[in-house]
Amino acid sequence: MEREVKREREIWYGFSGYNEKMAKIKEERKQKIVDALKNGGKIKTDGVADLLDISRATAFRYLEELEKEGAVEQVGKTGREVEYRAKQTLQP
Repeated sequence: MEREVKREREIWYGFSGYNEKMAKIKEERKQKIVDALKNGGKIKTDGVADLLDISRATAFRYLEELEKEGAVEQVGKTGREVEYRAKQTLQP
């Protein structure tokens, strides 16, 4: 029984470490997108996919998350012509 508990803990801590590592990578990638937008103006999903060497689906999810976080805004409604730009912050 003790050996089973020990094994379960090893598995759990392994997953926990993996999840933390992946969350860090995700945040680094999202920051790269924001940095690219600050320097380059607008970017499409394909551009993000190429920039980060990821799939279009993953790039789209990152852009959606950044939009929900208020870091970027979507220009256009739907389809391949949609672009994203850094959200303008109002200066007092």
